Amino acid sequence: MARRRFQDPKPKRGGKWWYLIVWQDEFKNGRRIRKRKRIKLAPAAMPEREVKKIAAEVLRPLNQGLITVGSATNVCDFVEGTYFPVVLPLLAKTTQARHRGVIRNYLLPTFGQMCLRDVTPLAVQRFFSGMADSHLRTESQAKVKDVLSRIMGSAVQFGFLVRNPVEGVRLPPRKCGRRPKPYVTPQQFAGLIELIPEPYATMVFVAVYTGLRVSEIIGLRWRNVHSDSISVEERCCRGEWGPPKSEASRATVAVNLAVIERIYR
Repeated sequence: MARRRFQDPKPKRGGKWWYLIVWQDEFKNGRRIRKRKRIKLAPAAMPEREVKKIAAEVLRPLNQGLITVGSATNVCDFVEGTYFPVVLPLLAKTTQARHRGVIRNYLLPTFGQMCLRDVTPLAVQRFFSGMADSHLRTESQAKVKDVLSRIMGSAVQFGFLVRNPVEGVRLPPRKCGRRPKPYVTPQQFAGLIELIPEPYATMVFVAVYTGLRVSEIIGLRWRNVHSDSISVEERCCRGEWGPPKSEASRATVAVNLAVIERIYR
C-alpha cells in the first residue's frame, strides 16, 4: 500500500516544492523489501487543493489496481527466473541464441536493475531515441525492440504487469535510404554451382530457385517432392527436428521442373 503526506513548503535545492511520500515494494533475490520514495509534485506556490488533485492522479494507477505487487519484481530477476526457463525454450534454437545476446548486450545494462513497473513507455522511448546516434542499424534496433516487447509481453501474460510498455514505441528514422542489394547473374550462379561439391550444390540450387530455408531443405523427405511442387512439413536446424518456423512455411510451393530433375539426379 502507498500512503501520502504533504510536507510544509520548505527550500529544496533552490526551490520550494510539494512532495508525495510513498512506500513501494521491490523484490531482490526473491525477497520483498519496502522503500520510501519521494515524488516531486508541484511548486509550493500552487494551492494545496490543486496539489491534492495531482497527488490523486499519481496514486490513481495504484488505487485502481493498475500496478500489481508483481510489478515490483526486478527486471533481471524476472528475465533469469521466469523468461529464460519458461518462455525462451518455446523458441527455436537460433532465436534463443539471438535473444540471449540482445538481452545481455543491450537490455540488462539499461533495464536490469529497474523494477518492471519502472519500465514505462517514456523510459522505453527514451532508450530507443538514444539509439539515434548509435552504430546499430535499423534492423538491429528493431530486433532489440522485439526482444524487449516479448519480455514485457510475457510479464503481462503472467500477471506481473497490466500492459506492455513497448506498444506504440517508435524507432529513430533511418540514417540513409535503402541501398540496392548485390546480386549474381544466372551465368555467375551457374559457375558458382560448378565449384560446390554435392550434395551442397543441389541444396544451394534448391534454395535459390524455391526460396526455402536451408533447414527446410534438410528436412525434406521423398514424399515431399512432387512432379511440379515441394511440400514443407519438417525442418532440421543444428541437428534438431521440428515443425517449420511459422505456419506460413508449412505449405506446398510450386517449383521449376529443373529443380525436381536436379533433386532426382
